[in-house]
Amino acid sequence: TCIVHLIRNSLDYAAWDKRRALAKALKPIYQETNP
Repeated sequence: TCIVHLIRNSLDYAAWDKRRALAKALKPIYQETNP
């Protein structure tokens, strides 16, 4: 799965007015590599 799809699926649980802020917060989390 790619980062875009992971973020999109997470945004399904957020209200419309909160999605932009949530996407901004989630992006660095999903871009992090696992050690």
